[in-house]
Amino acid sequence: MSNSILKSFIDLVAFDQSLIDLETNITLAYNAVQQLEKQQVESKQLLESYSIKRDGAQKNVLSQEVLVQEIQIQEKKLEQFIDNKLSTKEYEVITKELETLRFNRTTQEQKLVQFVNKVQAVTNECETAFAQQALVNNSLQQQIDQQKEKIQSFMINLSTMEQMRQEKLIGIPENLLSIYETMRGRVVNPVVPIYLDSCSVCFYGLTAKNIQLLRQENVIQCKDCYRFLYNELTK
Repeated sequence: MSNSILKSFIDLVAFDQSLIDLETNITLAYNAVQQLEKQQVESKQLLESYSIKRDGAQKNVLSQEVLVQEIQIQEKKLEQFIDNKLSTKEYEVITKELETLRFNRTTQEQKLVQFVNKVQAVTNECETAFAQQALVNNSLQQQIDQQKEKIQSFMINLSTMEQMRQEKLIGIPENLLSIYETMRGRVVNPVVPIYLDSCSVCFYGLTAKNIQLLRQENVIQCKDCYRFLYNELTK
């Protein structure tokens, strides 16, 4: 392998590292969008829980109002009987029932007041929550838009770099590319220089035969980590 081919190969590897970094940034941006959209869903669910709580409180008020009205109707019916001529025993029975109804109505009216106050409190909570979440959602949407803009820019760069990569493949032996392609993206620094007649990553020592082969071929594979090795002095 000529020095020019070796240089082209090393340039390709360095270029691919930049390409991998770009692909990583794209993945991170997509993950960020997913996380932000998840937060939007959680915010929506929180608001729905407040709405359900408010609707439940309002429903309790309506049910309690109906109950109070029913007691009032029963009171009026009994009061009409009192206007008629009744025996002393009948009068005492109706009077006692009226007292029970009036006590019950008072109790239920007090409960109604509590329900009404609860509705007001929950409504205030809802208004505060909706106002806060509106700000949160606005911020989330801005962040999502920013990440999507990044993704769009990254994708344009990726398309350009993929076209540039095709040009960098020209002149590099197919057998070398075939091995390298299986390593690309899976091995950190797939092409490294030797250091003191050893792999500069795993420090596997090269034999005299390996060193002679490296001088002939300019690049060999490490027997331990399988990275491509070259001598910087011949680069």
